[in-house]
Amino acid sequence: LPELITVNDGGQAYPALRFRRWKSAPSTRYILESAASPTTGAWLPGGVVAASVDHGDGTITVTLRDTEPLGARPSRYLRLRVEM
Repeated sequence: LPELITVNDGGQAYPALRFRRWKSAPSTRYILESAASPTTGAWLPGGVVAASVDHGDGTITVTLRDTEPLGARPSRYLRLRVEM
């Protein structure tokens, strides 16, 4: 499952999701989406790869951060969409 973390980049703190995936599934896409509310409004794609760590066992830990820093909006919700 994705883990919600905070990533510091350029002196700003960003919400991010960190997850582990298989390297052998290159056609699988992982998309960070955000919304102002989890039940109303649109979920918008947009994220930046903040880190990628190869574990040497066929898996990679990927961290996708939001494009807006913490505090830019009163509330912000993130989710990870997986496309195969």
